Amino acid sequence: MKTKYSKYISKLFFKQWIIGICQENIQEILRTKTFDPKIHWIDATSSEKFYADPFPISYKNGKLKILYEEYSYEKDYGTISLMTIDKDFRPIDNKILLDTNSHLSYPFYYSENNKTYVFPESADNDKLSCYEFSHEDESLVFMKDILDIPLYDSTILKYDNKYWIFGVTGRNSTSYKLAIFYSKDRK
Repeated sequence: MKTKYSKYISKLFFKQWIIGICQENIQEILRTKTFDPKIHWIDATSSEKFYADPFPISYKNGKLKILYEEYSYEKDYGTISLMTIDKDFRPIDNKILLDTNSHLSYPFYYSENNKTYVFPESADNDKLSCYEFSHEDESLVFMKDILDIPLYDSTILKYDNKYWIFGVTGRNSTSYKLAIFYSKDRK
């Protein structure tokens, strides 16, 4: 139950997400059932934003590229950004790839036939859209809307010659439901 003071109390606190990177072998973690790595934390550069939902998209020449949500408290929504990290786990560059003036997060990607497709969560817009990621100029190009429903944290995979989308529907934490969709082709 909310009190008459809750809206004031919530202004005293704010969420602050950060990204952590570690170099560990997932098979070794599963085999030993232990996880105690050195984690390299990447904080946002100011208290006016936070970083969340990291997806490493490439690694070459000692540089790691990560797609992630960059949330701005001033704008009150997230954008999809790309961060470049050097071999010492220091951010050396980041840029916004997609800003729709509404909340975007969880930039899940799927690669097939030398192409990379990004499906950022855009549940506030009641749709799931597909973008192609260009590795050459590090940009996102709109392909098409996939679903016209609010779908949170969608994850796409190919199994048994079908494309599967897993996500969560619902508008509040008491009514979330897992949803699963499939298609026999990418169109």
